[in-house]
Amino acid sequence: GTYTTTLETREGEGGNRYYLYTTVLDVSGNYSFPTDPVTEYPFNDHCTTTTTFTENLQPIKSTRTSPCNSLLVMGDDGYGMMTYKFDYTIDYTDSTANVLLNEYDENDETIPVRFSFKKYSNGAFVDNNTLFLIPRLYNLASGFSRTFKTIDVLSRTNQDMTYYCPGNELDIKNFPAYSLNGVTGTEQVSAARLMISMQDTYAGPAFEAYYAVDKSVHRHRLTRAYTKLNENLGYLCYSLASVTIVE
Repeated sequence: GTYTTTLETREGEGGNRYYLYTTVLDVSGNYSFPTDPVTEYPFNDHCTTTTTFTENLQPIKSTRTSPCNSLLVMGDDGYGMMTYKFDYTIDYTDSTANVLLNEYDENDETIPVRFSFKKYSNGAFVDNNTLFLIPRLYNLASGFSRTFKTIDVLSRTNQDMTYYCPGNELDIKNFPAYSLNGVTGTEQVSAARLMISMQDTYAGPAFEAYYAVDKSVHRHRLTRAYTKLNENLGYLCYSLASVTIVE
């Protein structure tokens, strides 16, 4: 699978600068179980997000489309595959965040739901689509911890999203070099371990992420990330392959 992110600078009214952040996740595969005959559950997930925000990461608008597939334990009936299709738009104003959530029934008919949150009632607020971008603003160190408010659209709640470096010492690992503007480096990339978690019904287990320690060359880029699959079937691993910078 592939996970592609794009960050662009835009000019708004009055010359005010803002940013457009786009992500595209494509993951396909096949769950196979050694039954007689062999049982297989193919899947093809595609998720696209767009987010605009200011220089201090205050969100302006975000969208997400996401047909997702999850493997479920069906008791004595073995396993099954559930597909959940939805899309949403969040418009942020000075006082509220207004959400339009489109869910789809078994006939692919749209079920629109609208709701709002009063803005930033407790703590700093960021958009959930930027969760991997935020740690690049910081120099990670032992004891690092930050918590932000973010909207979880599916549960229709305002949640705490927490970043923290576990343990008494910073956990640093070396990973293979990636391609930068078409040139692959010759030295490994040192990256610090960071956990990203959100306590919510649809959040899933915490992400284990590694961000480059170096700021000048690697710009604290996300180098490796792991997320646990449902039903203890293993881990989905993200590895940084290439970066292209357009001036």
